[in-house]
Amino acid sequence: MKKKSHYLQIQLRKTGICVNMFSMNGLKNFFYKNNDIIIVLLILIVAAFLIYSRVNLIMDYPEKMAAQNLTETVQETETTGTADETE
Repeated sequence: MKKKSHYLQIQLRKTGICVNMFSMNGLKNFFYKNNDIIIVLLILIVAAFLIYSRVNLIMDYPEKMAAQNLTETVQETETTGTADETE
């Protein structure tokens, strides 16, 4: 069993995973070695959450603009139609 755990420790060291991750130094070393990757993953998660949460608003924007333009056109037509009738 000792040889198997020694082999596992060697393999873990080769891949960069800290064997003593549960001790305070091991945890500190893990974050020190993988800090850049952790920050990139956090940024990606935040960006994905923002995009996912705002996608309905983004997709509804063209419909809102079309409705607003239609309302403005109808109001202009009504105002010009009323002005033409009074003259």
